[in-house]
Amino acid sequence: MTIDDKEQSLFVEAQPAVIAAKKKHRQRWLAISEADRNIIQQARKVTSLLYAFELCIDKMYCDSDKQLSEEEENLLRAYTPGDSERWFFDYNNAQEAVQSAIVDQCRKVGLADFQHRKLKEENESCEELSVARSAAQKEYQQLQEQKPKRGRPPTKK
Repeated sequence: MTIDDKEQSLFVEAQPAVIAAKKKHRQRWLAISEADRNIIQQARKVTSLLYAFELCIDKMYCDSDKQLSEEEENLLRAYTPGDSERWFFDYNNAQEAVQSAIVDQCRKVGLADFQHRKLKEENESCEELSVARSAAQKEYQQLQEQKPKRGRPPTKK
């Protein structure tokens, strides 16, 4: 008995169990792809926070060897809530807050990576689609065996 591979493939892919398994398979791959993008998005936030951290450090220590004149101190008091000491203290607090945000964001990156790896592992161990296809192939072969064979019927002796 010869089996038409194209016909078998069309039969297998048209079976409801295979269609449902393919749909779940696609959904899993979409979830994996989304988890991968999530890692990248979370990591980019860390990069932005690192820039903010550097900015705080730069502003906190800019011209640290130079003392402000009395006129510059008066300008600071006039246009900000405090003097140069307050300005340094505010940037120090901002730097600590950004540092804490960086640590939290790095945790989020780790969590996103864990979720991505977990989804990939679950998908690798999933055999639902191959099982559904195998069952459909067996069903096709059984149907082919039940079909009458083509050709001349055997002669009776």
